[in-house]
Amino acid sequence: MAQCLLDISDDSDSRSLLDLQRYSLEVTALFVCCWISNAHKMMAAVTESLSTQYDCMCQEGMPKTEYEDLLVAMKFTEAQEQDLMHLRRLFYGKLGQLARERAALLKKMPAAVKEGENREPLSFHSGFRHTADQLALTKEVADQLCANHAEESLVYMGYGFCLFRCIETSRQHALLMVNSYPKPVDPNTLLEVVAQHRDEPPIDILMSANLKDDLQHSANWELVKDYMLSLRPDNVHGHCPFLQR
Repeated sequence: MAQCLLDISDDSDSRSLLDLQRYSLEVTALFVCCWISNAHKMMAAVTESLSTQYDCMCQEGMPKTEYEDLLVAMKFTEAQEQDLMHLRRLFYGKLGQLARERAALLKKMPAAVKEGENREPLSFHSGFRHTADQLALTKEVADQLCANHAEESLVYMGYGFCLFRCIETSRQHALLMVNSYPKPVDPNTLLEVVAQHRDEPPIDILMSANLKDDLQHSANWELVKDYMLSLRPDNVHGHCPFLQR
């Protein structure tokens, strides 16, 4: 990719440009395949610095100070920055909705008997029925928690896909990887640097229930799904507008 960036020309049929676009698509495909095959570790890579805690062979992520230089190299347009901030608002709004849903489910979990707590013994039939009811409730809540986690994983994958494939151009995608190499880029930190420049609300405000209700957050994320579906062969290498759709 670095050699392609050096050799690239304005000619749309440039061999270096075509190679760069192909490499960018391959990286995106690899990202999606890795996420589908091991969402847990990919979420760890997106949300925290890579470390041996997750059995990763990568180095620690980029220092926050280097993201300023990275943004200068990538040269986002005003329209791209607006789309990045729109994606950020929808992303953290959706995460807040899922977090509240998860907290509500955990409250439904049958509480274990605390050590030293006195409880009248139940008859055999009553005790069996009580245990069966508790097990059924536990399984139901556990299944809902698994579904919540699976949905959150898809949200993270969609967020990364929109950032690296829909909003960034293939050339900017290459610039991001080349300028950060060999350190991995944290997309959250990248967006937070842009957000600070634009005086956007902090993450905890976006995740709170004060701005919109959870039904609205859920509906808003459907816009992101539609946005991903708007990607076509004729716009896959450029900036696909989000707010202007």
